[in-house]
Amino acid sequence: MSIFNLLRIDYWFSQPYILYGGAKWFWLFFILVVIIGAFVFKYLQKHTLDKVKAEIYRRFGGVLIGMSFFLVFWFFFRQQHIPFLAWRFWWMIALFFAVSSALKTMKYMLKRIPEIRKFEEEKQMREKYLPKK
Repeated sequence: MSIFNLLRIDYWFSQPYILYGGAKWFWLFFILVVIIGAFVFKYLQKHTLDKVKAEIYRRFGGVLIGMSFFLVFWFFFRQQHIPFLAWRFWWMIALFFAVSSALKTMKYMLKRIPEIRKFEEEKQMREKYLPKK
């Protein structure tokens, strides 16, 4: 495979060959790693006491679960040599959604979390002086 194939339109809209040997095992291992990563994030979400961190884990876990579903279906369609659904342009669409979700999560981490932490500190300062019920 040449890197210049990425610049050709027929590369993205043509049927890829069925994977054999090392390439097939590489993709299966990669899919398994993404699925395990999704389960790790979901486990961390359930067992984290901090709500903000749990939200971050939920978002990244959702991205990885979506990518794992995509990878499993795409790999199946490629190995079964189904014409339209195994094309490489689906990668562009999936990567667009994964990157946009990751960027939204990063924006949440960098902008929203400091606001939430500041509000929680102010709330604790106010409640410190209020009578207990």
